[in-house]
Amino acid sequence: MKMIKTFGALLVVAVVGAALAASASARPGAEMGTIVDVAAGNKSFSTLVSLVKAAGLAPALSGTTELTVFAPTNTAFKALEKEVPGVTAALTDPKNKALLVQVLKYHVVAGEVKSPAAIAAAKQKARIPTLLGKNAKLALSLKGGKLKVADSAGIHTATVTKADVDASNGVIHVIDKVLVPKSVAAALKKAGLL
Repeated sequence: MKMIKTFGALLVVAVVGAALAASASARPGAEMGTIVDVAAGNKSFSTLVSLVKAAGLAPALSGTTELTVFAPTNTAFKALEKEVPGVTAALTDPKNKALLVQVLKYHVVAGEVKSPAAIAAAKQKARIPTLLGKNAKLALSLKGGKLKVADSAGIHTATVTKADVDASNGVIHVIDKVLVPKSVAAALKKAGLL
């Protein structure tokens, strides 16, 4: 009889444990990492992650504040280098850290903006402020049913290739181009890169 009671107690503990684990994994953000963790876990973002770390922005993107990141892939960074030879070296030069920070902050929007809200804003041809400042906006639009994000410098219009990659502190939308704010475009022109 004692063995049956022990087995019954173990069964109850196992069932309760499984139910708790299932409810924890069903909660948004309960088991997922931060934006930096999610990006670091995907090889397609290795360039972005290394630049975020070089700029000293990893702690800000790993905090509890909800953010939306329009995240360029490694292919997007390679395309930028092909279009503007020397841009990677210029942005990763420690003396140009401020420019790198500007480029990266330009890809981040305060708050969590999931794709339905972004699409609704795009239908209104909205210009949304980034963490670079209220005057450093991204223009949202729709073309061929795809969400597009245009930079203020008029250099790139990126396509969101994968939306709503969840993180514990926000969401990532994968984009196929690096977005360039006017301030960085002006500095690149002055340096003879554009």
